[in-house]
Amino acid sequence: MDRKNATFLLLYVLLICYGSLYPFTGWRVPTGDPLALFLSPLKEHLSRPDLVTNLLAYLPLGYLAMMLLTGEGREGKEGIALFAAGFLGCLLSASMEFLQLFLPSRVSSVIDLALNGFGSCLGACLARWRQGKTGALQGLHRWRDLWFMPGWRGNGGLAVAGLWALSQLAPFVPSLDVGSVRAGLRPLWHTLRDPGSFRLAETAVYCCSIAAAAGAVLLAAKRRWPVLGRYTLFVAAVLFLKIFMTSRQLSLEAVTGSAAALAALPLLAVLPRSALSAVAGAAALAAFTCDELRATTGHFIGLRSFNWIPFLSQMMRPLTGFISILEGVWPFFTLAYLAQAAEFRTPRYAALWGAGAVTVLTFALEWCQLGIPGRYPDVTQVALSLAGWSAAYLAAGRETLRG
Repeated sequence: MDRKNATFLLLYVLLICYGSLYPFTGWRVPTGDPLALFLSPLKEHLSRPDLVTNLLAYLPLGYLAMMLLTGEGREGKEGIALFAAGFLGCLLSASMEFLQLFLPSRVSSVIDLALNGFGSCLGACLARWRQGKTGALQGLHRWRDLWFMPGWRGNGGLAVAGLWALSQLAPFVPSLDVGSVRAGLRPLWHTLRDPGSFRLAETAVYCCSIAAAAGAVLLAAKRRWPVLGRYTLFVAAVLFLKIFMTSRQLSLEAVTGSAAALAALPLLAVLPRSALSAVAGAAALAAFTCDELRATTGHFIGLRSFNWIPFLSQMMRPLTGFISILEGVWPFFTLAYLAQAAEFRTPRYAALWGAGAVTVLTFALEWCQLGIPGRYPDVTQVALSLAGWSAAYLAAGRETLRG
């Protein structure tokens, strides 16, 4: 467990360093006192995207650090671990903010430091809350143990559903403003008034995605039939909450695709385990392939060249970047979990061959986007697919889903 958490933490630290110091060129000594510049609030650069981005970017860091520092044999030291996790986030953020003073293309601010530190502390608190066994969380643990299999088999299926929900609700900025709610319902209203604008490809993406997540949840469940109703309510709640999330919208395609997938749940529930894994895996692949090859409806309808710089688009638009990262990781985390549930006798080789297969497949689909107007072929998706696949196997560790 410690090795797994340490690996995740190290990789995330490297990702933060990459995103904070890109493009790594143009280094120069700043004019004026570096310490004074570092402590300058620079309020003119403060905006809602900055607030959310800096908060969310360091939340996983604090979470992973807390999980690492409170492993086996460290009971009773949660307070020290909580402080250490928050301090690690503040130290890393201070280092990145200070180094950004020497990069003319980056803007350093003590406000970013405060938000990053708060995000780290919040992530550590979430990890501490997850580890607790008292209060409301005790009831959540009892609910999980009642309906889902123990260990990674249950946790992995729940993680698949959770990642899908996060990909739909990111960037997690709710708004009850009437204008925002109207914007969230605009695609639904527009398609109802103009049925000719209905996009079948988007409907297929939603249908296959929800079916794939349902397959993972059913594989994780102790009793499939009672879980079906709860999964239906879960999907409905996620789609409803999309209306109130900044920059997210509910479309008729989402409602139609979700309804079609939920109507097929009884058919999935009667499948044996191996067949359910195969069907859900095929649905996940179909959802990703259809999403990669469908035409866009944006203002830009020309052809773009291939982007070879990882996470370039996410760094240029951080708030929407969280959405694309989650949407890029989710299908392959799901595929890896379903592959583990398919009773492979050599899970290590399945992981290696699968990693190569998803890398080749994703690169091929991204390359095909060179001929699709409005699409943005990007090597980042290749990295995200490999990250999603690898994360599921790293999270499983030595635990298998056979038997």
